[in-house]
Amino acid sequence: MTELLPKKAAEFSDPAYWKQFFAARKTPFEWYGDFDSLGSTLEKYLKIGDNILQIGCGNSQLAGQLHDSGYRNVVSIDVDEKVITEQSRLNKPRQTLVFKRGDATNLDEPDASHSVVLDKGTLDALLPPEASEEQKHAVKSMFEHVQRVLQPNGRYIIVTLAQPHIVEFWVDHFSKSNQYLLRAHKVVNRASGFPMPVFLLIATKFRAAMPMQLPIEFWTALSSVTVRVNSKPELMDLLFAEQELAQFIHLCASPLAREVFISVGCEDAEKGPRYQIFLLDDPKCKKIVSFKTFVVPVGRDGDWMYATEKGRRMLRRELNVDRLAVVHLSRHHTFKDFTSVKDEVGGFIAKLDPRSFEDNAIIEFLSIGGVDAKRALADGESELNGKWSVEEVHINGYDLRRLVFLGAQNLVQSEAFLTQGKKGRIIVSLDELSCDHHYHMMAGLHLIPTNPFAKPDQAPLRLAVYGLGGGLLAAFLIRHLPKSVLLAIELDPQVKF
Repeated sequence: MTELLPKKAAEFSDPAYWKQFFAARKTPFEWYGDFDSLGSTLEKYLKIGDNILQIGCGNSQLAGQLHDSGYRNVVSIDVDEKVITEQSRLNKPRQTLVFKRGDATNLDEPDASHSVVLDKGTLDALLPPEASEEQKHAVKSMFEHVQRVLQPNGRYIIVTLAQPHIVEFWVDHFSKSNQYLLRAHKVVNRASGFPMPVFLLIATKFRAAMPMQLPIEFWTALSSVTVRVNSKPELMDLLFAEQELAQFIHLCASPLAREVFISVGCEDAEKGPRYQIFLLDDPKCKKIVSFKTFVVPVGRDGDWMYATEKGRRMLRRELNVDRLAVVHLSRHHTFKDFTSVKDEVGGFIAKLDPRSFEDNAIIEFLSIGGVDAKRALADGESELNGKWSVEEVHINGYDLRRLVFLGAQNLVQSEAFLTQGKKGRIIVSLDELSCDHHYHMMAGLHLIPTNPFAKPDQAPLRLAVYGLGGGLLAAFLIRHLPKSVLLAIELDPQVKF
């Protein structure tokens, strides 16, 4: 196969190259997938009664597959006479299909004769990244002929890899007339075993030009609604994000040597992604046999077990699983319950499962109860540390109050046990520390020759705490070393003790 690929991009637009390609390769070749992989998306833009013109059909089986799926009125053209002859022979039983020699850049079809023009890879072939003026002129001519033969309300559907130069040329041409509604729709292609990021670019023709510029729409493979795009750069960003996603899914098709993560569900730019997913494998496994997903409730995302790579690796070992997906829920979004989270994120998690459907693979979803384990008491924002939140959580039988810095991976800055006071009120306990790093800091005091904790009420120390934060360490020292003098230094002026 590799010996048939062009030596340079310019050869894609050379008819002589394609003549040689199809002569050397006798079997059908589907660049971007066949109807099995494209059909579920294509059918959103096709009607059974459509009069379809396929430009640059090559030796693809798409026309025959469309026919067998009920779309009987399909005319396919190609510049290679031998390709047309072979297609006519192979599709002879499909009597309504028409194959004829034709040039997509100079169509001889009558005006307004087709409700759909279908282009699978032809635009990508004719317009390389460093296209010459001649190549750009040829594509412009093809677009103009497509506009001419397309009926009102007709669709020009391009199956493409949506490289930036392709999308830019397409948007610039069809948006200037204000007569076409443009949409980019992501599809998933698994035809070759490699999930290439394939898109449909759809230009829907209105009966007349509109008095204003029409919006551009974007539809991802995982979304049930379209997103309105206000500019060409915004569309480029969305396409690039989908291309990165496809690369991420391909990366996860094999056992991972290290932890990877991705943020998904970003339909509201102000709120950001709904989920952050960490994926890690058993470093010893050669094949993924078991796969589980652990959903971390809001409020527990700062726990060492879920917030650090070492903690997540320990969690994977405890669950005894080859692959573990740890899902963090964004604090900027709301979640109904565990079942709704599972339903919402399950489709994406399934794409990270390299096991075949023949294995009857099941991904088990786990959690520690609910989707929100916290009770928020206060929140705010400082210029130095960004947004923060004071919240209470229940962990392993203990009630804790935490100061969380939301801008630093939900860092738990301070944490204290809660207890019941003399009057029945819930108060912060200063009798013991809950943060491990506070215990480590206390260990240093035991190294003083005259151990202050031997007689804490008689230890006249001069102590300094650099970084007051939630004030728990300072309060603990004052309570347990009453004869000592303590100086607390804090850079953030909004922190008060």
